[in-house]
Amino acid sequence: MDMTKHPPLQPAFVQNNIAIAVSCSEYYSLYGAEFLASLAEHSSPDWNYDILIFTKDITPATQTILQNTLGGRQNISLRYLDVNAYLKKYALKTHAHFGIESYFRLLYPYVLENYEKVLYFDCDMVFKTDIVDLWQMDIGKAFLGASVDAVVVGAVNDKEDRTFGEYGWYNYCVQKLGMDDPYRYFNSGVLILNLVRFRQEYAAEFVLRDAQEKQYYLLDQDALNALTCKDNVLIDIAWNMTTDVGGYKMPYIRKAPHYIQDAYTAAREHPHTVHFADSRKPWKNPNEDLGYEFWVVARKLPIYSRILCRMFTEQMQRVTAASAILGSVRMPWGIAGEWKWKLRQWKAKIKAKLTHLRGSLRSKESVQ
Repeated sequence: MDMTKHPPLQPAFVQNNIAIAVSCSEYYSLYGAEFLASLAEHSSPDWNYDILIFTKDITPATQTILQNTLGGRQNISLRYLDVNAYLKKYALKTHAHFGIESYFRLLYPYVLENYEKVLYFDCDMVFKTDIVDLWQMDIGKAFLGASVDAVVVGAVNDKEDRTFGEYGWYNYCVQKLGMDDPYRYFNSGVLILNLVRFRQEYAAEFVLRDAQEKQYYLLDQDALNALTCKDNVLIDIAWNMTTDVGGYKMPYIRKAPHYIQDAYTAAREHPHTVHFADSRKPWKNPNEDLGYEFWVVARKLPIYSRILCRMFTEQMQRVTAASAILGSVRMPWGIAGEWKWKLRQWKAKIKAKLTHLRGSLRSKESVQ
């Protein structure tokens, strides 16, 4: 596979350079701004932060907006890599809330050929501390360092669980992923990647063909678990503390072995990151578990009103769709009438909020 689509990048800083890789889309950039702002807020003046955003569609205008979230800090560099050319010949499977961006991290060892190590983060998270300690963590010659996925391990520990079709998660990890110990299954939202080891052991073509042909359920997360299960390092869950979105994750975590339950509980008390790892996000519903952590940062951003406006717009679209479905279903008059009345109320409230937000945006634009 040709990895010379762009000139090889050099580290942005000569000394104390922390390499950070992120995958993001134009749509997700509104929330990526919060990610960058919280990272910058917890950055140290003694270190330099070399942020590399892998994308297929972030526009120059949005790049300017994201740059402005960093507050003009001279020790933070922000650069972009267009990955369209690297993936165009592969038919990589996506489903549910997963996007093609999930696969970008499989490219890091081969695109970043002048880097030995990089930290990867999903951009749907909030930083609660500086990442210097994570960067300095020694994983030896292992492929990567990552936090155990307490939710999946809970499913692994329940031999009757069938969340993945006819497979139980235990069998899936053993048979499909080739894991000797499924209780070491990790979440790929935060990774310390040993790029040198990947380049030594696997060709880029093999890694991407494997992901395409195996059609893993959790996409590249499963691929990475399969590729590195013989030699990886588990790090503190506090570095990738996933929230109880939708309220369905805690029941699985309670099925996990006690030592993993205890590790997750300790991580919730003092998280280094708060990771909203699911389709249910706080920017869609502020009542999600620990959703306030996102909004505390978001309301400081210049694009705060845009985040609110999109939330109300998408909520109105969902309400309208639900209203259309209810209108086409025959229900007892009392129940149907009550729900239609409630939907009309919700639509009116959302419409009023949108009108107010648009007025505020026009006022700000006229002042500027």
